[in-house]
Amino acid sequence: MKRYGLAQPLSALGIATLFTALPLQDALAQSITSGALKAPAVTAIAGDLGAAGLETVVVTARRRQEDAQTVPISLSVVDAATLEVTRTNNVDDLKLLVPSLNYVSPNPRNTAYTIRGLGSSVLAIAQSNDGLEPGVGFYVDQVYRGRPASAAFDFVDLERVEVLRGPQGTLFGKNTTAAAINISSKAPSFTAGATAEVSGGDYGYYQAKGTLTGPLIGDVRAGRLSAAITGRSGVLTNVTVGGTDNNVHNSAFRAQALYTPGRRFTCG
Repeated sequence: MKRYGLAQPLSALGIATLFTALPLQDALAQSITSGALKAPAVTAIAGDLGAAGLETVVVTARRRQEDAQTVPISLSVVDAATLEVTRTNNVDDLKLLVPSLNYVSPNPRNTAYTIRGLGSSVLAIAQSNDGLEPGVGFYVDQVYRGRPASAAFDFVDLERVEVLRGPQGTLFGKNTTAAAINISSKAPSFTAGATAEVSGGDYGYYQAKGTLTGPLIGDVRAGRLSAAITGRSGVLTNVTVGGTDNNVHNSAFRAQALYTPGRRFTCG
């Protein structure tokens, strides 16, 4: 690795030499030396870099589509591309991407989400109390999941995951005293398309995912089918009865329909 150090103030020639040594365009260095690169040009280059590096993130944290930068809520957004690249298949994997999110699930009944340390108590005596409601609301396509374990499924065909920190009772109801997790699935498309993915690994691990979308009737109705199946052999050997424990078998299927008779009306 090359290192570049500066022992004295740079002159115009020194600036040109430095830019030439670094892996940048020679034309930029020559323009600085000759004075051809004026302030407006520098501003234009900075603007182009900023425009190329920033991306608008659309969220529905306030029940409508908005730019995440304009929403006055502390939130984290994980888009579909990030979920795919990081192989984030469920909420247990999601906690590695979202700061302050914790997920505990020793068994389906004792499942809890906490954000900033708030939510359902991590004590088993509190988790086992069926009369206590979770402090972190879990929503899938605007539908509330009252029991956290019912939301502990594998992700399939998602648009994004929004984690909204702090009380969200104004828009998400009383079951969001600590935060809300808002999951949005990909909507049906009027352009026909299909995807398929198959993977495998150690301990007999396998996973298959597939989607199918396209128009149904004319240009006002569209549909989407999504499915996923994940399995793995157990990793713990049961020396008493034989075989293995802690195996995995999850399957999910979703069917969606979209009806758009006009620009101002959409039903899905």
